[in-house]
Amino acid sequence: MIADLYGRALLVLTLAVAGCTGIQPQAPLFSVMSESVEQGNVPFAIGMVSENGKITFAGAVGESSPGYEVDTATIVRLDSLTKPITAAAIMILRDDGILKLDDPVASYVEGFADVQVRKQSDGDHLGALVAPERPVTIRDLLTHTGGLAGYSSDVDALWEASSNLEFAEGIADLALRHEPGTGFQYGNAYEVLPAIVSAASKMPFDEFLATRIFSPLSMTDTFFVVPEDKRHRYSALYSKDDDGSLIVIMTPGDPETERFPSGGGGLKSTVSDYHRFALMLMNGGELDGVRVLSQDAVHRMTSPQVDRAVLGAWQEDYDWGLGLAIRTRLNDTGDPASLNSFGWNGGLGTLFFVDPDQGLIGVVFTQMHWSNEYDLRDRFKNQAYKTLN
Repeated sequence: MIADLYGRALLVLTLAVAGCTGIQPQAPLFSVMSESVEQGNVPFAIGMVSENGKITFAGAVGESSPGYEVDTATIVRLDSLTKPITAAAIMILRDDGILKLDDPVASYVEGFADVQVRKQSDGDHLGALVAPERPVTIRDLLTHTGGLAGYSSDVDALWEASSNLEFAEGIADLALRHEPGTGFQYGNAYEVLPAIVSAASKMPFDEFLATRIFSPLSMTDTFFVVPEDKRHRYSALYSKDDDGSLIVIMTPGDPETERFPSGGGGLKSTVSDYHRFALMLMNGGELDGVRVLSQDAVHRMTSPQVDRAVLGAWQEDYDWGLGLAIRTRLNDTGDPASLNSFGWNGGLGTLFFVDPDQGLIGVVFTQMHWSNEYDLRDRFKNQAYKTLN
């Protein structure tokens, strides 16, 4: 079985690299992916690695849906890998001089003018609701420090909203968990940012991304709703049943249920498209002679933007930039990334990492509902460093 799986993986690699000058088969990276599939940890794996802008590995193994072999053109749900793209959209508007990071969110979403924060509880009694000491700003949203309501039934109900603005207005009605800028809570802030993009640009959020990011970067397979003529390349979404067996919980043919384009996790894409976005960031905002972001915008995205006292114990070796995590400390954790490396991951099994010092970019995708317990991503990243030329 292992030999058969590995043989099919090499076939996929051969198809993936046909006509792509400079890409060479790298058995160790394929072994990592095929072992994860063979062990039943993930249904499939798609990976891409480049060194100094040159793709050195591209391949896929497993089944994107039962009976359908995955390949490097398979489209997956990015989940939280959407967040760096949403942050880039805000920074484009900042580069254009249309908005500032310290603008109050209320300048774009009226409901935030009346937002309240709950004071610390007094014994058995809930604390009073009062106006915050300062407004929630765009910077607070980008850095997850605005204190927005977390995951709850009240927030769950907001997903029935018909637009980004309706979601943003709805979450503004819920009490802040803390004063803006005084705490870090990863979560719903990136669902408000699309409403700001739309208000500032006078364009729908999805149209702005297509016009200012996807088209300039030739990201032709990135969108919120997979077009009908590309759904044959769309993957299923898997989970595990009680005995640990893989099960399909969403098929490529299921209707899209998103009522609005989620800035925190709604995009679908391919490894090659996301690699182009990552390469643009590593190049300081430019790719193939087209500038998408200023160098200053990329610097801000890829450098720490939250005080450690506010971050608390969020991650041992990483700080938060704007839509990205940045390696700022080297501890004996087994993570091979250099200082100032950056990237992010998604709960459905997506990961990208950029190491400017090494010239290394890696992207690896699978589709498992809340897949953080599985080791494909860490093993792929570690092997990518081991195979550096």
